[in-house]
Amino acid sequence: MYRIIADWLFFVKPIGYRLLAFFVRGMSGVHMGTRFRLRELIAEKGLTQTEVQARTGLAYSTVNEMTNNRTRRVDFDTLDALCDALACKVGELIEYIPSKRRTRS
Repeated sequence: MYRIIADWLFFVKPIGYRLLAFFVRGMSGVHMGTRFRLRELIAEKGLTQTEVQARTGLAYSTVNEMTNNRTRRVDFDTLDALCDALACKVGELIEYIPSKRRTRS
């Protein structure tokens, strides 16, 4: 079914696959147990994403994905660079969110 929609969107709109990816991702219901607090830390320090990118030497897309919580994995080198640039600890950068699952009684 998604392939039919994807083909239709691809021919109708030039950004069809991006729309389909957004649609499928939104319906997946995947709950992430962790999130990055990079947006909050950048705001606390009074910086912009571009300034963080310049201080860390990371790609702007990496900083942007982490700021918007679209990152699926991260390297230790990336964490080290961010912690050095923002003068924080890893625990301040990453937050664990417990899932709300039912337990059997």
